[in-house]
Amino acid sequence: MKKLRVGHAGCGSVSIRGILPHITQPDAQEHLELVAVCDVDGERARAVANQFGAERSYDSFEEMVQASDIDLVIIATPIFLHASQAEMALRAGKHVYVNKSMALTLEEADRVMQAVQDTGFKLVSAPGQMLAPSFSKIRELVQKGDFGQMYWGFANNTGGGHGVETYQAGATSIRRDPTWYYKKPSGGPIYDMGVYSLHTVTGILGPVRRVTAMSGIVRNERRFDDQVIDVEMDDNTWMVLDFGNNCFVTVGAGLCHPGVHMYWGQLALYGSDGGVEISRLDDATGWPSELRILRGGSAELIQTPISEHPLLRGEHQNIQEPHIYVDIMHLVDCIRHDRTPVASLEHARHVVEVIEKSYAAAHTGVAQQIISTF
Repeated sequence: MKKLRVGHAGCGSVSIRGILPHITQPDAQEHLELVAVCDVDGERARAVANQFGAERSYDSFEEMVQASDIDLVIIATPIFLHASQAEMALRAGKHVYVNKSMALTLEEADRVMQAVQDTGFKLVSAPGQMLAPSFSKIRELVQKGDFGQMYWGFANNTGGGHGVETYQAGATSIRRDPTWYYKKPSGGPIYDMGVYSLHTVTGILGPVRRVTAMSGIVRNERRFDDQVIDVEMDDNTWMVLDFGNNCFVTVGAGLCHPGVHMYWGQLALYGSDGGVEISRLDDATGWPSELRILRGGSAELIQTPISEHPLLRGEHQNIQEPHIYVDIMHLVDCIRHDRTPVASLEHARHVVEVIEKSYAAAHTGVAQQIISTF
C-alpha cells in the first residue's frame, strides 16, 4: 500500500523530542514518509529536516501545504495558529492531524468543520484520550451502569506548565522563551493542559450541557532569565460542568505546584453504586496505568500498562509523547479504511466551546449553555 507522504509544521520541543522520532521509526515508516518540515525559523527547519531525513524544509506554512506530493499535514505550531492552518491544509487537499487545542473559539472550530465538509478530507484532533484502553474501559463501565447513576467527578491538570523548555539533540538546540504561555489569545493552562481533562470527562460521560467557572491570575509577573513577563492570560481556572441529570464534574488547571494525590492528570468519577479513580498515571502518555474500581465498599485495582496498546511497542515506549503517535496512526488508519475518527473534529469542537464558554462564565458570573454536541 502506498505510503502517506507527510509535511510536518512546527519544529519546537514537542516535535523534536516526541513526534518526529516516533514517525521516523521503522514500523511507522511502513505507513508514513516524512517529506518536509516547516518552521518560521528557517535555519531550525533545515537542521530538523537533516536530522530526521526529510527531503525539504520550509519557513512558510502556506508554501508547504501547496506541495502536490504531500498527503498529510501534522500541525504542531503555537495554539493560536491551529485552526487557520488546519483549514488552509484541508482546502489545499491534505488530511490533517492538529495538536491540542484545535481552536480557540467555536467560530474558528466551525470554519474547520466547514472545510472538512467541503473537501471530504480527514482530520484528527488531539488529544485522542479515548484511544487509550484505560479511558475506554472507564467509559464502558459507566455506560454499562456499573457505578449506577453518575453523581459527580473531579479532573485536574494542574502543574508547572510548559514554560521554559530546553532540549538538544543532534544539530538542533531549543531553549524556548515562554512569553507566549502567559499572553493572550492562547496562553494559560486550559488550552494547553486542561484540554486533556476536558476531552477525557466528555469522552466518558458525553457532551456538556452547561458550564460555570472561576478564573484569574495569581502571579502577575513571571520571569525568563532577566526578562520580566507581564501575565495576561489566566494561570488558575476551575470549571463546573453540568452533564444533565444533576451530574456535575469539576475540571481545573493552574500553574502551581502539583500534589502527591492531586497530581497532573488526576481523575475520579462517582455514582450511586460505585466509582473509579486513577491510582497511578503513566508519565509519558498521561494515560492511567492503574485504576481503582470502587463497588460495595471494596476497591479493586486494575492494571492498564501502556504496553497493552498495540502501537506502543519497542522503541515507542522510550520516546516521549507516545500518545501523539497513537493519534497520528489513528488518522492513518482512518484514511486507509475510510473510517470516522474517534478523536473527532466534533469532539474537539465541543471542548473548544466548553473552554470559550467557561471564560465567559468566569467573566460574567453567569452559567453558560453549551450548544455543540458530538
